[in-house]
Amino acid sequence: TFWFMSGAGYTLSGVSLFGLILVVGIVVDDAIVVIENIYRHLETGESPKVAAIRGAQEVGWPVIAASLTTICAFGPLMFMSGVSGQFMRIVPIMAILVLIASLFEVFVILPAHVSEWGKAKLPEGRSRFDPIRRRSQSAFTLSARITGFFVWFATFFDLIRNRYVRILKVTIRYRYAFVGSVLLIGLIACVGAFLVLDKELFPGEDFPQFYVKAEMPPSYGMQETTAVIAQIEAAAKTLPSSEVAAIVSNIGIHTPTSGLLEGVTYGSNFGEVIIELTPKRQRTRGVDEIIASMRKETATVSGIEQLNYITQEGGPPQGQDVEVKVKGPRFEQLTALAEVLKTTLTQMDGVYDIRDDFRTGKSELRIYLKPEKAYQYGLTTFQIAQTVRTAIEGAKATTYREADEAIDVVVKYEEDSLKNIAELNNLLIATPTGAIVPLKDVADITEEKGYSDIRRFDGERAITVSASVDRQKTTPFKVNQALISTFANVETLYPGYQLDFRGLFDEIRDSFAELWKLFIVGLLLIYVVLGAQFKSFIQPIIIMFAVPFGMIGAMFGLLLSNATLSMVAMFGIVALSGIVVNDSIVLIDFINKYRERGYNKWYAILKGGSIRLRPIILTSLTTIFGLIPMAVGLGGKSPIWMPMAYTIIFGLSFATTMTLFVMPALYAITTDLRGLVLKNPEERFQIVSDEDLLGAAVPADD
Repeated sequence: TFWFMSGAGYTLSGVSLFGLILVVGIVVDDAIVVIENIYRHLETGESPKVAAIRGAQEVGWPVIAASLTTICAFGPLMFMSGVSGQFMRIVPIMAILVLIASLFEVFVILPAHVSEWGKAKLPEGRSRFDPIRRRSQSAFTLSARITGFFVWFATFFDLIRNRYVRILKVTIRYRYAFVGSVLLIGLIACVGAFLVLDKELFPGEDFPQFYVKAEMPPSYGMQETTAVIAQIEAAAKTLPSSEVAAIVSNIGIHTPTSGLLEGVTYGSNFGEVIIELTPKRQRTRGVDEIIASMRKETATVSGIEQLNYITQEGGPPQGQDVEVKVKGPRFEQLTALAEVLKTTLTQMDGVYDIRDDFRTGKSELRIYLKPEKAYQYGLTTFQIAQTVRTAIEGAKATTYREADEAIDVVVKYEEDSLKNIAELNNLLIATPTGAIVPLKDVADITEEKGYSDIRRFDGERAITVSASVDRQKTTPFKVNQALISTFANVETLYPGYQLDFRGLFDEIRDSFAELWKLFIVGLLLIYVVLGAQFKSFIQPIIIMFAVPFGMIGAMFGLLLSNATLSMVAMFGIVALSGIVVNDSIVLIDFINKYRERGYNKWYAILKGGSIRLRPIILTSLTTIFGLIPMAVGLGGKSPIWMPMAYTIIFGLSFATTMTLFVMPALYAITTDLRGLVLKNPEERFQIVSDEDLLGAAVPADD
């Protein structure tokens, strides 16, 4: 795995290490199934070599199918697009590589170790501890105690197995009511949890940095802006030295913070202060608390039109919490609609730092043509504009050449002759007929504010309204949904204008929609693998019932842990679909093998469930215990990765329980249905001999 990472250019980052942690418990599942089956053969008295061969061979195809289903679940996640897909891509790659490597260990290295170092069951009356007793009494005592513990555990597990078989008999007897009630309750609970859970792209993590972005009036120059930024910087210096690591000020610029389609904004009236904090463990306050104290310190700073505090978060770059593109043809209506939108946001609890990217520039003179007068004199807009341009900027009349030097001769008005609107009104315009008229006769001149820049989105003029959301009070998803319902009829009230919801809300919708598609692809691949393994169309469906059971457990886990349904949690649910079917594969395979030996379906179901109880519980426990440190935050909590651990732990726990009870009941139900449809439902379990398949042997002619 590490060799491939080095060759492919991947590094040991937090994401790749998480991929390794994710499969720590999964990777031993196949080994547990194989070694448990080998141990079962050793208990019958077989030699280690024979037990290793038969045990590995007996569960060979089910184990391969189980690993392939997990690979099929992780595989489509590699094709996730966008920034989120690039951020998470290494996780499925690491999982697949480790699973492939584990198959080699399970079928080559593990049986060799058992056959070499394993020991057959001793005859009655003999003990393998006799040599230890002769060498050291203390070593014999310790070995006896350890062996006693395992004997006690085996006895305790036999009690669990007996209780399981008794309960399984009841669930099979009332299989229709049992399966129907479980599916109905599970469906209602899963859908309800999905609707209740808050949705976000990636959970926020305390990142030790934030920006203070200030915007002054357009008339401010660099000197005035520097004075205002100095006051903000002075307020930042009042913070305790144990909390601040560095303070950086930028004048005349706003740097991008989200990294997603956000450019640099230049202007003499822009400034920002970047405050770098000390690590979280070295300070007593969080970023939000520090920002709250900064807001109080900067409340008295004068000369600021707009002041925003922007925090950074761990994980991949994300859009703004609220980002709405107001699109339309004219800025008058755009600004009016943007103001209505900002007013609505101010009335929402938990929404702050409401702003837009529309910037008015410096004052400029605009000339509006009088159509009737201009038509009367035979003048066009181009002719008037060209005359004004020539008067102010001049026009090239000729080129004066002296030796090898060429000098352009530009004809224009004297610079002192057009100093105010009155003089510009008296600018003379030549008509096509040769008459001379002043500019004021054919046009009106007004002084208005200009635009510092004109932004477009999808080919239309647009103003972007943005805001931040306090996640202690609400979520970006809820705020955007409220805006969508409030402005549902915006195109009716403002014909030709529309709102385009982008930012975090748009990323959540797109990412979740793509994940569902990849989830369906993974399920189809899993079905193909199971169909090839069991040579049946129905039995793969029985096994895949573990997938919705896993989703139900995952939703409950997120609710109980007060986590959100994030992109990482969705990754966990998709990956869970390949993990939860592994126990069902081996269980159904053993039931089929007992039926092929001639046992009736009831004995086969009870015997298969009884034998596979131990490996099913052990494989699930190894995966769960492998993820518990991440879920509880041993060594440091990570809000980004903890939701995936919750989904797999709770989802696998619930799916394992349902596998032990619901899968046998579903198997019995499908057997009942086969009996109603087919004349000989037991035909597929009848073993065909070589003589029946190839015919009787006939001696060859000499």
